[in-house]
Amino acid sequence: MTLAQELVADVWASEYFLELQDQLERDVAQAFVRQPSAEGLSPAEVNDLLRFADLLSYGDTADDRNMAYRVIAQVSQLHAIDFELRAYATAILSKLGNFPGLEYLRELGGELPVLPIEREIERQAKLLTQGTSDGQLVFTDAQYEIRRALATSDFFSFSGPTSIGKSFILKDYIKSLLETEELAGKAIVVLVPTRALITQLIDDFRREITDSRVHVGAFPQTTPLLQRRFDRSVLVLTPERLIRYLSSGSVPVRYLFVDEAQKIAAVKDERSSLYYHAIYETTRRYATQLVFASPNIPNPGIFLDIFGHKERPSLSLQDRTVSQNRYYVNPRTQQASYFKASSAGGSLEEHELDHQLPGTVNGVLATLGAQAANLVYCNGTGPTVELARAFALSRPLVALTPALESLIEFVSTSVHVDYYLITCLRHGVAFHHGRMPHEVRARIEAMFLDGSSPLDFIFCTSTLLEGVNLPAKNIFVLTEKHGGAPFEQVDFENLVGRAGRLTREFSGNVICVPVDESRWTDKTLITTTRPSEAVSFLVDSNKRRTSEFNNIGRVLAGEEIASGFTVGARSNLATYGSLIFLHHLENTESPLVAKFLEKSTSGADLLAAAAESTRVPAAVIRASPSIKLNYQQRALEYIETNRERSQLFPDIEQIEIGPMLALLYELYGWEKEESGGRDPLIPPGLIRAGYGTSQLKYWAMVANHWVKAEPLSRIISYSIHFHQDRGYIWFKLNGVPTKEDFVRSPRHINIIIEQVMTDIDNGLRHKIFRYLQNFFDLSRHVLGDAAAPNWAELIEYGTTDQRSISLQNSGFSRAAARLIIEEYIDFVSFDARHELDEIDIDALRTALPEGNELAEEIRSVIAGFVELADP
Repeated sequence: MTLAQELVADVWASEYFLELQDQLERDVAQAFVRQPSAEGLSPAEVNDLLRFADLLSYGDTADDRNMAYRVIAQVSQLHAIDFELRAYATAILSKLGNFPGLEYLRELGGELPVLPIEREIERQAKLLTQGTSDGQLVFTDAQYEIRRALATSDFFSFSGPTSIGKSFILKDYIKSLLETEELAGKAIVVLVPTRALITQLIDDFRREITDSRVHVGAFPQTTPLLQRRFDRSVLVLTPERLIRYLSSGSVPVRYLFVDEAQKIAAVKDERSSLYYHAIYETTRRYATQLVFASPNIPNPGIFLDIFGHKERPSLSLQDRTVSQNRYYVNPRTQQASYFKASSAGGSLEEHELDHQLPGTVNGVLATLGAQAANLVYCNGTGPTVELARAFALSRPLVALTPALESLIEFVSTSVHVDYYLITCLRHGVAFHHGRMPHEVRARIEAMFLDGSSPLDFIFCTSTLLEGVNLPAKNIFVLTEKHGGAPFEQVDFENLVGRAGRLTREFSGNVICVPVDESRWTDKTLITTTRPSEAVSFLVDSNKRRTSEFNNIGRVLAGEEIASGFTVGARSNLATYGSLIFLHHLENTESPLVAKFLEKSTSGADLLAAAAESTRVPAAVIRASPSIKLNYQQRALEYIETNRERSQLFPDIEQIEIGPMLALLYELYGWEKEESGGRDPLIPPGLIRAGYGTSQLKYWAMVANHWVKAEPLSRIISYSIHFHQDRGYIWFKLNGVPTKEDFVRSPRHINIIIEQVMTDIDNGLRHKIFRYLQNFFDLSRHVLGDAAAPNWAELIEYGTTDQRSISLQNSGFSRAAARLIIEEYIDFVSFDARHELDEIDIDALRTALPEGNELAEEIRSVIAGFVELADP
C-alpha cells in the first residue's frame, strides 16, 4: 500500500472526519429546506474538513474522489469563497482534472491561487495532454480516460454517470475522425432512441462541425446536391431510420455510435429488438467500428457480448463532475428527509429534518425551487400538462421579456391560441415532452438555459431519459413510475443525473415529492446510487431460462405469447421471432439463431415449418421485422390475388388515404395488434362497442391534411371541427380510456392538441408508417413499378411534393421546406426527378428576413453549403 493509499484509508477510518462530514451534510440539508440554521461548523472545522478532502482526492477509487469533490461542493454552498476555500478547491479540482469546475471557481472568486510546484506541474501537464481535438476545452480525468480508450479499439463500450458528459466525449471523437482520409465517401451514424434527440444532436453538430466536406443529416436518403458537395456524412438516426438507410444502398457506415445503449437490453421497451436488428445489420454489412455509450451501469461489456464481441474492451466509470444532494419531502406530513453520503459505498442513509414544509406539492415546488432552475418529472403527457398548469396558476404572472413574448406569439400561431402552454409561460412555467414540435421545444430549452429568463420551471416527461440534454439546479421527481411500472434503477439515475449544471454550479438537488400517498412506497431508488447490472436474455448463461425463447417459438408457430409479459415485451419477442426467421432464411450464422436453437428443443422444426408457410422475401422482412410474419404473408397473398385493386392511388394528386387504412386494418389485424399498450391506434373502448373501424375516419382526416403539408395549427383546427361534428371525444383519464360528449371547452381543445401531436408523431409517423411501408415493399415485390405510390414516404415527410421531400433530405425541416417552396422557390433549382440540384446561397441568405424562426433555421442549414463551391 502506498503512502497516499494509507492516508486515504486513515481518512475513512477517522471518526472526526465522519463527524464533520455528517454535520456538513445536515447543515446543507437544513439550509436547503429553509430550516433556521444551527451554529454549524466553525472556521477551524471547515479547514480540517478541507484538508481531509485534499487527502481523499489522491484516492484510487471513485468513492474517494467523489467524496473529495462533495466536500468542496457542500462547503461552497454554505461559506463564502475566501482564499482558503479557493486554495483547497483549486488543489482538489486540479487533482481530479475537473477543469470546468476550475473555470466556475474562477468566475466565483477571481484568479486561482498558485499551487505548490509539483501540483502546478501536474495541472499544467493535464492542460497540455487532456485537451479536446480543437484545443478549445480540456477533458476531466474520467472523460480523458474514455476519450483515449475510444481511439484504441474497433469495438468499445463505456458507461458513466449522466453528468460525466458522454455526448461531449463522443462529439469530440467524431470531429477528429472526420478529419481523416478514411472517412472519404463514408458515413458516421449516431444511433439515438427518438426523433426528439435527433433534432438536438443535429443542431449541436451543425454548430460544432466546421469541416466543409461534412454533411450532417437526419434522413436515410440523400440528394444529388449533397452527393456532389460533400464526401463524408454524420447521420443521426433512430433504429427505424437506420434500417431503411441499410436498404437504400447508401454510402458505407464506417462508425456506428450507439447512444443510450441500455435500450438494447430493455426488454419492456418494444423497440429494443429494433436496436438489435439495426446494429447487427450495420456491422454485418459494413464491418463497422462499433461504440456503445450508456448511463451508469457496472457491466457495459454486455452490449459487446450481445453482438459476439465479448472479449473487446469496456469501461465503467463512477466519477461525477457534479455532486448531488437528495431529499424526500412528503407534503401530506409536511416532513422532509435528506440522504447522507458520508461513508464509502453505493448507498445513502436517510435522516429526518425537523422543519415543516408546505402541505401541498405546489407549495413545496415554489418554496424549494425559488431562485433556481427547476425540472419537474411527471409520468405521462396528460399529467405533465395538468400539473404544470395547476402549478403555473398558483404563481403570480411574470414580467414579459421580449423573448418570452416572442415565444408566446410563436406558440399561439404554430400550435393554437388556447394551448395551455401559453398560460403556463405567462407564469414562468413550461411543460416539455417528445411529441411537441421541435421548434417549440427548442425555444423552451433555450429560454430555460438562459440565466436571465423568467422561465424557471419545466414540467417534463421521460423524454429526458432518452438523452435530451436539459440540466437544472433542481430536479423534482413526483412519482417513482415510468409508464405503468416502477423505475428501473438505471433509468432513475439517468433522469436525476441531470441535477446540477456543469460550469454553472458544483452541485444539484434531487427532490422526491409524492403527488399522492400511493407514490414512493419504496425509497430504494433514492438510496441506491449505483444501478444493478444490465441483463439480457440474449446472453443469459442460465440454461434453465427458456421462457423468452419458448415464446419466440410460439410466435413462429403463429400462436399467442404466454401471459406474464408486458405489451412491450410481447412486441419484442415477436420481432425477435422475425429476425431469427430472417437469419435462418438467409443461412446467416448469427448469435441470435444459435441461442434460439440452444434454448428451444423444437427450434429447428419451428423454423423449417415457418419457411414452408411464409413466402415473404427476406428483403421485406429485413425492412419490417416488427410486423408479424403471418400478417406480412396475408398482405402478400392479397396483393397477388388483387393486382389491380392494389394499385389504389394511380394519381398522386388525388390521394385519399381512407380506403388504404381500411385495407391495412383488415390485413394487419389492427383490432388485435393496435388496440393495446400506450397510445393505441384504435381505442379499446371503441372495439368493445363494435365501432373499431370508425376511428379510421379520424386517422384519414389527420393523414390527409398532414401529407398536404398543412401546418400543425391547421391540423389541430381540423381535428377540433372533426370532433365537434362527431359529437364525442376519446382520451385517457388516469390511464383509463374514456369517452365524453365533445364540448368546445379549453379542456377538450387541449386534449385534442396533445392528441394530434401524439398522433402525428407516434400514430402516423411510427405505427401507421411501418404498415404502409411494408405494404408498399410487398407491392413492389409483386407489381414492380406498377405498385401504388409509397404512402409511407408521404407520411414520413408530411407532403406529396417531391421537392419538399428532397429539401428535407438535404437538412431542412418540413416547415422550412414548405416556406422555401412558397416564398423562395426562385433561389433553388431541381432536376427532372424533382431532386434538389442547386441553391443560390448568397441570394437566399439576403432575401431571408431577420428574427424569423424558420429563416434562422434555413440560414443554419445553408451555412454548411457556403464553404464548398462547385469547381
